[in-house]
Amino acid sequence: MERTVERVSLEELKEIGVEKKIICRLIPQHGFHDAVKRMPHFELGDMYVVYSILLDKCEDGIGTVPLMNDLVEILEIEKEKLYNLARENANELLPPKVASLDDFLRESEYYDEVDMEGMDENFGNHMYVITNDVQTYGAAAVLYKDVLKSLADRIESNLFLLPSSVHEFIAVPITDAMNVKELEELVKSVNYSVLEPKDFLSDSVYYYDRVADELTRVEGLC
Repeated sequence: MERTVERVSLEELKEIGVEKKIICRLIPQHGFHDAVKRMPHFELGDMYVVYSILLDKCEDGIGTVPLMNDLVEILEIEKEKLYNLARENANELLPPKVASLDDFLRESEYYDEVDMEGMDENFGNHMYVITNDVQTYGAAAVLYKDVLKSLADRIESNLFLLPSSVHEFIAVPITDAMNVKELEELVKSVNYSVLEPKDFLSDSVYYYDRVADELTRVEGLC
């Protein structure tokens, strides 16, 4: 769970050492085209990478304030350094969590609602959930340095990445028998039968190349 802190003074932000608290997050492009005009951001496929300031963290979630263009100017933060700074901070403040999909779903309230009919019974054991330690806006963990690289090298495979919500991605090792369209249909099934609209991230499938260390959107599926 996330709490957006609406009123924080400039003095308070300076006191907490704001540059060490900037984190990155992924949000959908749909519905946010106007909002991001006031924020430092860039596009990644059909998503936006944006930034927040982490004010507090507990077992129930995090408290944040959005990082806006005017605040960046006031605090004299170099926009060119934002992405790497935010990745480093997030990796330390909200460490990544990687687990098999089967283990993750068994702990989830949604386990009985996900339609796995037609999938191999071991399908979930060969898929991995990537999130952060509080599972709040954890999809951004795929941006952390070496998270995807380490997983792909460990299982010796490039990956398909399924954006199951703003809180997590699902990584799937690529095999010759892989049906990309089936993966896209799984993403859509979860998005429109399980997720609340506020948790939606994307209907697209993404591809990670472990040699190039690059994440891109798989085009031409829709």
